[in-house]
Amino acid sequence: MLALVGVYGVTSFVVSRRTREIGIRVALGASRGTAMWLILTLGLFGSGIDVIIAASCGWFAMY
Repeated sequence: MLALVGVYGVTSFVVSRRTREIGIRVALGASRGTAMWLILTLGLFGSGIDVIIAASCGWFAMY
């Protein structure tokens, strides 16, 4: 439960920091699709790294 709250807190903080940046990008002419692609790419990249780390820790914990 504590880890879940921590992940939620970090994610909330990152989103609040990136909201202004995304707003500025859209105001300067970026399309909504480009802004969504930026959000999805960074989110999937972070999730992919987390999965790789968790899987490797689980693999090494078995042995």
